[in-house]
Amino acid sequence: LPSLLFAYLTHPRPGYYLGLRKPGKSIHWLLVIFIALGAIPVFMSMASIFQGLHWKWADEAQQRIENLEKPYLNMSSSADLLRVFAVMAILPAVGEELFFRGIIMRFAKKRSRGMTFPILITSTMFALFHFTAYGFFPILFAGILLGLIYYLTGSIVCAMLFHLLNNGLQIILMYVAKDNAQLKSLVDSNSLPVYLPIAGLIVFGISFYLLWKNRTPLPD
Repeated sequence: LPSLLFAYLTHPRPGYYLGLRKPGKSIHWLLVIFIALGAIPVFMSMASIFQGLHWKWADEAQQRIENLEKPYLNMSSSADLLRVFAVMAILPAVGEELFFRGIIMRFAKKRSRGMTFPILITSTMFALFHFTAYGFFPILFAGILLGLIYYLTGSIVCAMLFHLLNNGLQIILMYVAKDNAQLKSLVDSNSLPVYLPIAGLIVFGISFYLLWKNRTPLPD
């Protein structure tokens, strides 16, 4: 809501200001979906690697976060799944993208000729906003990817789609795993079979290359 209000009060075309438009090419929708499918196992594996460091202060912080989230993530019905999906997938995908990519990245661009600084500073703020030590670097890279998707497609809706898939598919996986002890262990530890992140890297690399080749960058 603050992002929408800010855009409404400062620009005659608030939707255009926030990047709420279709991507430059229809193929962008499909490529973003495959980029997300490839990136998710990579991000999960990165988180698992950092969790293996077992820093005492980070373990304590992580435990506090898990204690807060656990009751909420106890999804015993489809209604619970829809509730969690709305709050932890749909709302962040829309709200965080409007704020970080729609407004903060635009302000950062005013201080830079290129897109490197705006994407990096926005991604760093995005990662810090999530208050997780072990997840900092996976979220940082996710933020960089979100910034690149917005820039290369010219549409913040594509960044929202990636964000929604990244959060939503993991929530669905948690729900499916609740009755499967082996799958639940994999989800809780982010410890995936090695072939999954490797396959994810391949899918991600090909999809991102195609997105780069078909890019329709944001106008200055």
